[in-house]
Amino acid sequence: MTNIKIAAAARRAGLTGLMGAVAAATVIGFAGAAHAAPPAHPHVDPAACLLRQLGDEDCGPASLAMLIGLKKGVKNMPKVLQVVERAAQTDSVIEPGHKVFDITHFGTNLEDLPAVSGTFGVPAEVVKLKSIADMEQALTHGHYLLAPVDPGLLRGGEASGTGHDVVVHRIDAKGVHCLDPSVDKGGDVTVPRDRFLRASSKRHNNFLIDK
Repeated sequence: MTNIKIAAAARRAGLTGLMGAVAAATVIGFAGAAHAAPPAHPHVDPAACLLRQLGDEDCGPASLAMLIGLKKGVKNMPKVLQVVERAAQTDSVIEPGHKVFDITHFGTNLEDLPAVSGTFGVPAEVVKLKSIADMEQALTHGHYLLAPVDPGLLRGGEASGTGHDVVVHRIDAKGVHCLDPSVDKGGDVTVPRDRFLRASSKRHNNFLIDK
């Protein structure tokens, strides 16, 4: 595993009407996986970990909560608001002087999320996965992936130029299986491999992965 610093990709995430308007580097090179990756933790039902966003742009906290649930079990999965509250108390690594979620400075960086994840007992890091094979290998090694994607491309449309977070829990012949917390299209969805790769490429192929 080779560690290098990567540029932070700014991820906008807010929580409208809650908490008084508190807003919501590492490169890992994996050898290509020849076969579809099995579930990282077969005893955890991914569908049981599905959480909905509370607002229009708080997919980051919802996705982080789901990743924690997949890793530690449904009984230990925090609520979305709990993740937001914890992030509002956690110092930003990328922007000193701010919190990960700061009422005076809306938005969140992917590279700040490991600090929040660690407070829930799930160490994590930001990685760059450039291919489906890289993602498969990570899953095979028992990890889950918080994936920033372009939502337009993810859903089979045109590039939106905006960001959205989902959690990848399995890849097989049917495609990339991910938990999507979006209010209008949320669910345990399966996305064709090529489409998912295009959607993640628009967000620089950066992922949050549990250690």
